[in-house]
Amino acid sequence: MHKCRNKECTVPQGEQKFTKCSASSNGLNSVCKECLKLRRIANKEKRAESKKRKYLEEVTDTGVYIISDGELTKIGITTNITKRMLSLQSGNGRKLYLVMFAALGEKAIAAESYLHGMFAHKKCVGEWFNLTHGDVVTCKEYISCS
Repeated sequence: MHKCRNKECTVPQGEQKFTKCSASSNGLNSVCKECLKLRRIANKEKRAESKKRKYLEEVTDTGVYIISDGELTKIGITTNITKRMLSLQSGNGRKLYLVMFAALGEKAIAAESYLHGMFAHKKCVGEWFNLTHGDVVTCKEYISCS
């Protein structure tokens, strides 16, 4: 009788079922179906945890960004500028350019709010503004001093 090689197997020996395995000498897998299922679940959880860890490594400190499409300029905050750029680009028909990103931590929200107030009269839609080159330089100088 074939026996599961997993030392932690809880399936009674007579009830164990095995999958076929051409690599083994007797044509059966050395671990029962239930243990294989549990192993697959554990491996799936490990992969998910690895993905989550990789994502968290990509996350930067909260920062203020300036993004432009050549006509309109967006002032916003994010914890991951790469993902933010990809997200904005997918919904925009024009090529977006990162003008500036500065990791300011807790000061980011205040800096973004200040810049939104400073250019409220030039607001088009949401956080998109119709800024001149001089306005963008002013934004960059303010952010650099924050």
